[in-house]
Amino acid sequence: MCPKCEEHRDAISKAVGMEQKHEAVRLFSEHLTIVQKEREVYNKSVGDARVEMTDYVRPAGVIPPCSANLTKVHYTMDFSQAVSVPHHARQEGPLYFLVPRKLQLFGIAVEGIFRQFNYVIDEDQTIGENGTGIKGPNGVISMLHHCLQQYGFGEEECIIHCDNCAGENKNRYVLGYLSWRTLIGLHKKITLSMQVPYHGRCLVDAGFGHIKRLYRRTDVDSLSSMINVVDKSAKSNVPVGYENPRNGEHNWEWYDWKTYLSTHFSPLPGIRKYRHFTFDVQSPGSVQVKETCDGVPKSVKLLKSEATALTDPPMPTILPPAGITKERETYLYNMIRPYVRDPFKDVTCPNPEE
Repeated sequence: MCPKCEEHRDAISKAVGMEQKHEAVRLFSEHLTIVQKEREVYNKSVGDARVEMTDYVRPAGVIPPCSANLTKVHYTMDFSQAVSVPHHARQEGPLYFLVPRKLQLFGIAVEGIFRQFNYVIDEDQTIGENGTGIKGPNGVISMLHHCLQQYGFGEEECIIHCDNCAGENKNRYVLGYLSWRTLIGLHKKITLSMQVPYHGRCLVDAGFGHIKRLYRRTDVDSLSSMINVVDKSAKSNVPVGYENPRNGEHNWEWYDWKTYLSTHFSPLPGIRKYRHFTFDVQSPGSVQVKETCDGVPKSVKLLKSEATALTDPPMPTILPPAGITKERETYLYNMIRPYVRDPFKDVTCPNPEE
């Protein structure tokens, strides 16, 4: 539930006299009008992307940046609730009170081609120990960067919608990253937008819904089983695992974006009140911000140094996965392993002494 909506409803119910009631209703109506306008911005962005991509055929492989005359490409990104492994369609009662292995799901929907790339990350593959650290700026930006580089279209301009969450998306590091992309020629223009908190229904949630629906009725005992669930859940869902099962190499790397970007970009004062951020090659190092979709734009300089310094080094330092602690490994082996089916016991809950 939206807390602001509840506040307005409470104010209407407690208003004394017609004048107070009219004022309470007016404020509630203003809130809902903003919600509707932001929703229309999202719907229009999705519609424009689909129209532009109607006859587009993406070449195979990685496409050079700004090589395609595309200006309406739209991405939506968000985290799903973590899933537990093992999970069985007929779940054993005691498992409900335990803490099984957790897999994180991060989705990036590319609405123009009806595809959603779902990043599936195990507990031992995250930046922090025992599955932590993935929802911070380093984790979010690393996966977004991989998606834009590997699955992008070489577009000149794009629009990104995401959740209005300071820890994950709405922070100085994500803004610095998007500005960095325009400064080094990976995009000419990027718009980052957010809907009103608690009213942000988007298509990436539909992709997660397909995954959860199949997950609930499927026996899942390992990371590979979960990747298969994602793959089979819908034609539009594409799983992206951290490790390539064929050669053991990483499909993407975690980078220390926080340290790298904080060196070159300043924080945006009052960032929490803004919902629209535009980065343009015509205004290098600056961001144009708006509180609402029809608000008055304001330009703010983010870049600290000269743009030439951004190529030395060209990329942040790689952060290796922190893995699982001995204590967590022992817990999984002693408490969770009995509920894992035999072919997967040593994969999901290996013996910590071996």
